[in-house]
Amino acid sequence: MLTLFTLVGLITAIIGFALSHVSLKEIHRISRQQGYGLAVAGLTCNALAIILPFILLILSLLFFTPTEMRMF
Repeated sequence: MLTLFTLVGLITAIIGFALSHVSLKEIHRISRQQGYGLAVAGLTCNALAIILPFILLILSLLFFTPTEMRMF
């Protein structure tokens, strides 16, 4: 169940990252629009939501794997 939530979270974070990037390009193209800070915040939060699960996966494999199963 936790894997399903992680997968759904990654998918929505990737979609959110793409939409934030598109909106940031749109704001730069039309200089009179508001929402630059919101687009940057969305881009930052979605980037963290994409990167953080991979960092946690690597850390859990390094520190919580039994020593018999480690390759190094």
